[in-house]
Amino acid sequence: MEVFQIKLSSRINYLITFFLIIAIFSLLFSYAFTNSILTAFAFVLFAMATTYYITKITATVPTIWTVSKTEIYVEWKGKFIFQKERVDLVIRWDEIKAYKLSSDKVFDRFKLILKDGTIRRYWHDNLITRDDYDKFITYFIMRVKQHNQQEQEKSATPI
Repeated sequence: MEVFQIKLSSRINYLITFFLIIAIFSLLFSYAFTNSILTAFAFVLFAMATTYYITKITATVPTIWTVSKTEIYVEWKGKFIFQKERVDLVIRWDEIKAYKLSSDKVFDRFKLILKDGTIRRYWHDNLITRDDYDKFITYFIMRVKQHNQQEQEKSATPI
């Protein structure tokens, strides 16, 4: 059994927070700091740092992913601000039909497609977040290959 601590992200919360804070700082900047280039530069750096840390608070939630031979258990250790609480989730290996990994400048996306048609999407902030996401993905891919190989061996065994 392997345990991974992963900080998942809400893209909606991230974008709303980012644009709201940038708008507030832009208004403050236009009123207060038009005289000095050095003061303006310091203000912009402060605004960028503040924006980054506030989005971490409003758009990131810690989770614990426990992977066993039979299932993946996702435990939510918090909730996204302004969103309902998430229910812990158990996904059996034999329920998974497919998965897809993708990445852009800010987020990694982990998508699970289950045999019953359910789609689970998880976003992970890939800028500076320090967690076990990369280790989990490496382990997950290895476990998928093992599971598929075991399933092929079961179906190939004559009765």
